[in-house]
Amino acid sequence: MRIAPMWETENALYHFREKDRAEYHAGEKPNLKYAVLDRDFFISTWQRKDMDGIHEIFDTEKEAYNYIFDHNKSFYLDKIDALFAEKIEELNVQVIAYQFDEEKNLHVLCQRDSDRSYISWSSYYTGEKNSSFENFYNGKYDMDLAQGIRELKKRSGKEVDVNYPMVKELTSLGNDWNRNFSELANEEHDEKTWEIMTSFYNDCLKFWRKEQENYGNVSNEEVQKLALRDVSVITTNPYSPNGEKLDEKTQEKWIKNKKKQLVNTKNAKSKNLER
Repeated sequence: MRIAPMWETENALYHFREKDRAEYHAGEKPNLKYAVLDRDFFISTWQRKDMDGIHEIFDTEKEAYNYIFDHNKSFYLDKIDALFAEKIEELNVQVIAYQFDEEKNLHVLCQRDSDRSYISWSSYYTGEKNSSFENFYNGKYDMDLAQGIRELKKRSGKEVDVNYPMVKELTSLGNDWNRNFSELANEEHDEKTWEIMTSFYNDCLKFWRKEQENYGNVSNEEVQKLALRDVSVITTNPYSPNGEKLDEKTQEKWIKNKKKQLVNTKNAKSKNLER
């Protein structure tokens, strides 16, 4: 779908360049509207408003963009899932919170794994499937959590939900905000086993995402479940020819933490889209 500014009379829509013609034919001053059209809809000098290929007509461009966003919500949810998975792996960060602004642009607060500082990025909704939520842009770096929350509020124009799972966990620590969330959730664990589980999960994600690209019938949520299933059954180090045994308690903690993370992320995304 696409959006086109058009002149509206009682029964017809006129091409944006045909305002004078619309006024002459209708005998009245036409109103500027924003029509949501099929991508291949051909805009003639004028067309009846009930023609196939005209979905809705709105007073403002923003309303038209919101209509397209809501119509394709499940597609954008999957695309955001994939973007998060890609950036978590590429940038070595954890997504702490994110919110949409009034224009449906996405604003993200992340924690860097290496130094536990906070970074805010934005990802933009363009009204087009191919170009929306393609990357992280306009990063602001090296913040503490309080600064990160203020930056997220500034970008989104909304109060940050303190009940967002990871924000709630971190802010409950008072002055100890800059500790890594995964460490806080798993104070006592075998570090090597934890790293192996994380690496193997990411490798499984890569494999299933390639399968998703090849066959196109698997959702991002299902890809995550498949990767989690694969990592849940290993008992030895898959990267070692000797197959050293993994620490069972750490495996259980890692799996429990990852399940909680996936559920919380899904719930938070749905909640944010409804706001």
